[in-house]
Amino acid sequence: MAERIEIDPSKIPRPDFAGAAYGFVRRALVADPDTPDVTTDEEAVQKLRGQWEIENNTLRTQFQIVRVMLNTAKWTVRCDAYPR
Repeated sequence: MAERIEIDPSKIPRPDFAGAAYGFVRRALVADPDTPDVTTDEEAVQKLRGQWEIENNTLRTQFQIVRVMLNTAKWTVRCDAYPR
């Protein structure tokens, strides 16, 4: 089962991939032969940002779908509560 998204992903700030906390990850990307398109620190930052954007956009879409479904379910329940 999919994990429930409790927080609106549009409110999550993008991490500072150029900061010291991600230095090890950037160096690993530059050294990794499986990422030949990443040869500099800046390219590693761009790769991390791009991957984060893809993941965050996916979460935003899922969050919006669930929100629409929940709102639809509420309206369905409300409408069904009244006899026709």
